[in-house]
Amino acid sequence: MLQFSLLKGEKLYLDRLKEEDTAIVTSWYGDEEFTRNMDALLSIPKQVTDIQKMIELTSEKDYLFAIRDLQTSQIVGIVGIEGILWNHRTAWISLGIGGTNRRKGYGREALQLAMKLAFQEFNLYRLQLTVFAYNEHAIKLYEQVGFVKEGAYRSFLERDNKRFDLLLYGILREEYFQK
Repeated sequence: MLQFSLLKGEKLYLDRLKEEDTAIVTSWYGDEEFTRNMDALLSIPKQVTDIQKMIELTSEKDYLFAIRDLQTSQIVGIVGIEGILWNHRTAWISLGIGGTNRRKGYGREALQLAMKLAFQEFNLYRLQLTVFAYNEHAIKLYEQVGFVKEGAYRSFLERDNKRFDLLLYGILREEYFQK
């Protein structure tokens, strides 16, 4: 019998996105801070149908999870292990904490759960992510859990008449297990 859970932490658990999550996730995509940190596209609210398509998306290379509070089962964010190249054992990881749930430690725990799933269950070798240079909170989190800055797409993004780099971070299997 297994003595640990891949999907459950101290405060959170990872679960599938459900139809009833649509309204909450749609509201996050109407929040400027959320959209400007999650996407390089125009920071405009998404339609309910866009979120429904995201929730319904399933494939053998893209996994998107709801991050839920362990006590209430309320969704507090989303985390994805996406674009998996099984033959190379690599994938992209993404994280978004919504609304008033930011800066409560949920991102760290959710990221650690997703990394555990990626390396221990999916047997991946490498996880990578991109982050905008202005997202200092996320950069600090990624570095604290072991991601290493590997490069930058210089002046990739323009926001508020300023140019920002898009930073590339990665973590390898052996680095994950050394932590």
